[in-house]
Amino acid sequence: MHPDINAASPTYPPSRTPPTRSSVRGTLVAASLAVMVAQIANALPGALNGVFQETFGTVGSQLTWITAAFMIPVVVFELTFGVLGDKYGHRSLVVGGAGVVMIGSLVCAVSPTVEWMWVGSAINGLGAGAVFPASLALVASVAETSRERIRGIAMWAGFLSAGSAASPLLGGILAGFGWWRAAYVVVAASGLTALAVALWKSRDSERQQGRRPDCGDRSPSHSA
Repeated sequence: MHPDINAASPTYPPSRTPPTRSSVRGTLVAASLAVMVAQIANALPGALNGVFQETFGTVGSQLTWITAAFMIPVVVFELTFGVLGDKYGHRSLVVGGAGVVMIGSLVCAVSPTVEWMWVGSAINGLGAGAVFPASLALVASVAETSRERIRGIAMWAGFLSAGSAASPLLGGILAGFGWWRAAYVVVAASGLTALAVALWKSRDSERQQGRRPDCGDRSPSHSA
């Protein structure tokens, strides 16, 4: 009895062609780079707390709000960004999120007061909140088999961890030379690179119709 070849092969809608090898590589690189940049922006304030205290004369609660300002939009809009990615394409969210992280990092780089650091961190959190779910969904969208999906997600997770490891190194080295603001410039430049790679080298995911943005409402939309 011959195996059913059609059952073993991935199927695509008539309007959507299978991804090419180059588009798969471009998508994996774009998604991995974007999530690493977002994670660096997330972890960088923790590496620079001492410098912030010297520069802005802050107290403990003001330092805490630099980190909190990043995490609030990530948590609040997590589900909303997931729905927006399904509706408008996850590549669009990765591109937009990387651009927002770039803007937020530039705000942090030129911040004259701690209040402006809060604003920059909140902008960074908004961009990272879009990048985190959208980049992972983008990786899954180009996988034709479960093995490729596992491999792609492992690469994505590795770059996420690399962002956590690179952030204290980046902040510590530049702060040691008195250039802590340059750390945010590096993040902004990296965000621009991630944006360009996602825009020109990655393949967009299939868009789903009929879903509505959650607008921060995390309650279930269906009854049991």
